[in-house]
Amino acid sequence: MKLFRRIILITFLCTLLISAKDSEQGKIYLKNWHMKSSLLVKDAEAAISTGKYNTEGWYKAQVPITVLNTLIRNGVYPNPRLDLNDFLIPDVSDEFNKKYDLAKYSYLPDHKNPWKDPYWFTTEFTIPKEETGKIVWLNFNGINYRADVWVNGKKVADSSTMAGMFQRFKYNITDYVNRNGNNYVAVKIYQLDHPGNPNPGIQKEVLGDNRKFTDDVFKDVTLKISGGWDCAPVVRDRNIGIYQDVYVSFTNEVDIVNPYIVTHLPVPDTTSADITISAQLVNVSNKTQKGILKGKIDLINEVDFVTYTKKMPGKMESVTFEKEVEVNPGDTVNVIFTSKDFPQLTIKNPYLWWPNGYGQQYLHNLELSYVLDNKLSSKKDVEFGIRELSSDLKELNGEYGRVFYINGRKVFCKGGWLQPDILLDMDKKRFYDEARLLANANVNLIANEDQPAPREDYMEAADKYGLMQWAVFYQCFTAAPGKETQHNPLDHNLSIKNSRDILLRYRNYPSVILYVAAVEVTPDEDIYTRLRSSIKEL
Repeated sequence: MKLFRRIILITFLCTLLISAKDSEQGKIYLKNWHMKSSLLVKDAEAAISTGKYNTEGWYKAQVPITVLNTLIRNGVYPNPRLDLNDFLIPDVSDEFNKKYDLAKYSYLPDHKNPWKDPYWFTTEFTIPKEETGKIVWLNFNGINYRADVWVNGKKVADSSTMAGMFQRFKYNITDYVNRNGNNYVAVKIYQLDHPGNPNPGIQKEVLGDNRKFTDDVFKDVTLKISGGWDCAPVVRDRNIGIYQDVYVSFTNEVDIVNPYIVTHLPVPDTTSADITISAQLVNVSNKTQKGILKGKIDLINEVDFVTYTKKMPGKMESVTFEKEVEVNPGDTVNVIFTSKDFPQLTIKNPYLWWPNGYGQQYLHNLELSYVLDNKLSSKKDVEFGIRELSSDLKELNGEYGRVFYINGRKVFCKGGWLQPDILLDMDKKRFYDEARLLANANVNLIANEDQPAPREDYMEAADKYGLMQWAVFYQCFTAAPGKETQHNPLDHNLSIKNSRDILLRYRNYPSVILYVAAVEVTPDEDIYTRLRSSIKEL
């Protein structure tokens, strides 16, 4: 009987742990989905996001995930990382399939190409009682490449605007949700605009002097390596899917967005630091809202690398500040706190963030909350580091190199670049394990030549192990002055929109030290000029 009770207790605890992973304060993560090719779904689009729709026979999908990886996990296709399994999976290019006789491996009726038509993803959620009456938001941290979104039979997003691999999307679904029962979400994921034909598409022909790529992929705002590289195989579906988290969040009438922390040290003096904090308040109601934006900074916060949790190496100190802010209906107000107006934002003897090998990676937490009539409207937590970054150019025999200084100290940069798993199949443990191994190897700088907008887990791992980040926006390897491909990606407005969201999303991470428009080529002048302007603005 005791053994039976222990089994029940263990099962109960495991259930609690699983539930905790799927939600956190003010958020519900949507992880359990079902997926099916739109070729096999004949029902009306609106009907798919209703409780009456039956997803029996659909493939289970654990988001974040790509379409191909879903099929691999369900046993439809083998793991393309192993052996020659990549040639047991058809490609999105019919020309390539014909050349290597891959069409016969299509799992669809009549061996139709499995990647050209959209895929449906469906899931459901309920609203917790404590969130009753609040504004409800549906958030996507990353999709590839376009999507339509339906909630309870109502279309809330369209593929003409929900596009690009490197930006987040947030939709107010308050008017569509059921607060007393299940809510149903359906997402229709579309293939790239230009998935291209792998050329040559097999590794032995790519190496050496014949370094060719799937040129068409460069026309889109997507992961170029998916079309094949000299150091990576072609990804047959081009990594379409919901490759980052989806979650439902809740606020009251005013939401806090885009918090930003800037720290300044009067180097070489590091005995004080001035902190400037800004954020935008968005009023989604039809009434003027007058409340108080409150801030609190926890000043001492070291990392426990074993458990990935926080420990305090001494007495915890906090700094608080607040300001009354009025926001008109439908308006967005930018609020700034400076050390000039709030002297407590001048921090004496601060715990600093250092690169790997130069000191500790102390991190601090900023909590921002907007309070209306003594009721919390919205809250944001942001982890940041106090550090001063500068750089200059050094000349030696007519050659120039950039030298970086962190907190006034010249840093010898050691490292290289990382490329993502070919199926984008990464989790928090893997990010932390890789960061730990790199730090133990004395690496302190990581570049990404062709990286999707990384998950927050990756950036947090980089911060906590002191791995400086060299962020590249456009890997357009084929772009060069005078070439037709110089203007890639073709949709400059979409490209800049994605890049601006990258800046807003990652600018608080102290490990980010360098933004690069492109590597190995000269980027299009229009894109380059607009990117520089966005960096200065944001």
